[in-house]
Amino acid sequence: MYQQHQRGYSFIPEDQNAWTQSVNGAELSNNQFSSTNYLFRVFSIVRPKKTARLIETFVPATKVPSFTPINDVLAKQMWDGKTETCNQTCQSIIAQVIRSGSSLQRRVTKEGVEEWMENGVIFRQPVPTKSTDPYPSPYVPELEPFVPFNSSTFFEDHQEARAVIDKKKIILWYTPTRYWPKMDSLNPLRFCPDFPCMITTNKMYTEQSAAMIFAGELLRTPPPKRRPDQVFIFNNHEPPNEQWWRDSVIKDDSFGWKTAFNWTMTYRMDSDVTSLYGIIRRRFKPITRDYKSILAKKTKKAAVLVSNCRTTGKRDKYIAELQKYIPVDVYGRCGNFSCPRAEDDKCFQNIDTNYKFYLSFESSMCEDYITEKFFRYLSTNTILVVRASNEYSRHAPPEIFINTADYASPKELADKLLYLDQHDSEYIRFLQEKDKYVSIYEDIPIRDGRGQIYFMHYHYENVPICQICMRLWNLKSHSKIIPDIKEWFTKKMCHPLLDI
Repeated sequence: MYQQHQRGYSFIPEDQNAWTQSVNGAELSNNQFSSTNYLFRVFSIVRPKKTARLIETFVPATKVPSFTPINDVLAKQMWDGKTETCNQTCQSIIAQVIRSGSSLQRRVTKEGVEEWMENGVIFRQPVPTKSTDPYPSPYVPELEPFVPFNSSTFFEDHQEARAVIDKKKIILWYTPTRYWPKMDSLNPLRFCPDFPCMITTNKMYTEQSAAMIFAGELLRTPPPKRRPDQVFIFNNHEPPNEQWWRDSVIKDDSFGWKTAFNWTMTYRMDSDVTSLYGIIRRRFKPITRDYKSILAKKTKKAAVLVSNCRTTGKRDKYIAELQKYIPVDVYGRCGNFSCPRAEDDKCFQNIDTNYKFYLSFESSMCEDYITEKFFRYLSTNTILVVRASNEYSRHAPPEIFINTADYASPKELADKLLYLDQHDSEYIRFLQEKDKYVSIYEDIPIRDGRGQIYFMHYHYENVPICQICMRLWNLKSHSKIIPDIKEWFTKKMCHPLLDI
């Protein structure tokens, strides 16, 4: 059955429950989560008649990186070879895989708790934190990931390593991002605590560490001394925008960073280890709400939270133009409405209750740069309006949000929003479609010296850390040197603006 959506036609199963049952009935052995058999199974469920052609066309005979989100796996494996990106066909297939839920396995534990599994990662209800937990958070996500340790799939080549895993490898955040918690001692990995690795931010472990992670934006000095077998990992959660890149030491070859790195871990899907801000997956059972009551409480049109006022993406200009045709309340440093970062949850609830639309506009129009503005606010009882470099279909089906790229101007977009504002049934149908999905990300509180939260960050970064641990124990398969980190980081700069 084909249903028409705003951006064309996409395949929708007539009986989603039947599809879910077929997914649940499939049994996979552990090693299938790191092979092309996994992708073959995914494609077989999505569109059985065309499986052979899809596999032959898009999926080479290589292993699927363990613990990697299926959309990242497919984006990497389905590049057409002519460009350095996942093309429109690739994005359409990814959206359909997420829409069908075919990448997920469902199971029920002995305790009767429902869990989902994708590519070796279990998604489950959050485990209560202990007082000694180095990652404490006052917020509870709907689902959190957990990666069990399985030695038969963890070690790729050198089986003798199984006998020496009692000596765990150390991962050191040498220049951690501001949202990474301070760790003076060695700590187990957050979502794979049984893995043979420990993590810390204490530079006392520099010589002992197997890997060091460097946030590129925060580098100020030359690289530290290293052993030949130590891995240097380039990390950044922002694109090379003019606000920090202009004076970056990475651009100056005299500092010695040009050939210093072995791996990359960023938001970009061409990274060695991709660190997304979140993932979207289809629920096995859609949640239901009293949508009429939800809508009845909403008295305002659109809202946006902005702390960075002048951006390369000209977000401020687009919002100003949109405000000519529809009311938009701007919260934060760049607007007339207050929303302190320390009261993040209160602001979230305000938007969830009172507004019909939330504007998830990125500061930079750079490829793959889609932040928590999308993943966090997709969970609200609002319709999400997005603006970035237009790769959203790599993360979620396009029918669950409104993309500014589909409209020729801010006025045309405003006309669409005003139409939904006046047609309750259409607005509710949008919320119902969105509620078929769940957004999965980490809640990371940032605390001051007194332990008080002054900022909340949202990311999906600790599962990629599990992948780093696995790569460290399988260096023969992952040994490399990046010849020029500046060239790699800048090859996907921001796109020219066409909408303002």
